Amino acid sequence: MSSRSLQRRLADQGTTFSQVLAETRLRLAAGWLKNTDKPIGEIAFDLGYTDASNFTRAFRRQTGAPPQLFRDRAR
Repeated sequence: MSSRSLQRRLADQGTTFSQVLAETRLRLAAGWLKNTDKPIGEIAFDLGYTDASNFTRAFRRQTGAPPQLFRDRAR
């Protein structure tokens, strides 16, 4: 599928690739933070962030809490 076709199909669903990517990253991050002892830097790298601080900012923006606090509250 071409990128333009994907854009159109996502637009038909009322979303964008960036939104789908952000939601997927958040879902995976939340699961890893709750269920593993994986370091936050490793989670950031596995999700495709260039460094842990970028991941922390994005996670805080979406959840209202930094990853470590989210992990502590989930346990």
